[in-house]
Amino acid sequence: MANFGKRLLGLTGPTPVPVIEAKDTYHLNSQEMADSIKSWEIYMGPIAEWKEDNFMQIIKLAQTVTSKQSRLVILDLPLPKWHRDASPYFQLYEIRKSRFIDEIKGMPNVTFSSLQNSLADEDFYDSGHPRPKDAIKLARAAAKIIAPALELTTEPTKLQDDSIQNRSTTATKQSPPNS
Repeated sequence: MANFGKRLLGLTGPTPVPVIEAKDTYHLNSQEMADSIKSWEIYMGPIAEWKEDNFMQIIKLAQTVTSKQSRLVILDLPLPKWHRDASPYFQLYEIRKSRFIDEIKGMPNVTFSSLQNSLADEDFYDSGHPRPKDAIKLARAAAKIIAPALELTTEPTKLQDDSIQNRSTTATKQSPPNS
């Protein structure tokens, strides 16, 4: 109920999400787009107070992972172009991220990849969520990066207790190449 009162006052809350059946066909109108950007600005707080702490957390995570001889994959996920263009936060994010990403890319066993252009505006039903029917595009783009970085393959495998007719695709460790 507390959020309901804040929403009535225009203090919080994203644009209402369409019912799940409509997510594959729903299109925001220009007012809903503007309202969405406004709600993000309320949620994120004043841009002048936006800190670089999250970037530092990613660097610390990458340092911890690499110190343990493990692997890390960082994906820069997409937003609709209309959202990227209208958000002052996105422009600041783009400016600030480059020096942190350069540091991360130089670490062993860390893979960074941008998926920002992997979906088109029409693949989103709101300011940041892919339509269910288009989410597979994002999953496939991510799998193309994650699988090789973690030395995985996505070839179909036979799982225990699976029948021949009920095969699953799972990620499995690749065998080393024959020399």
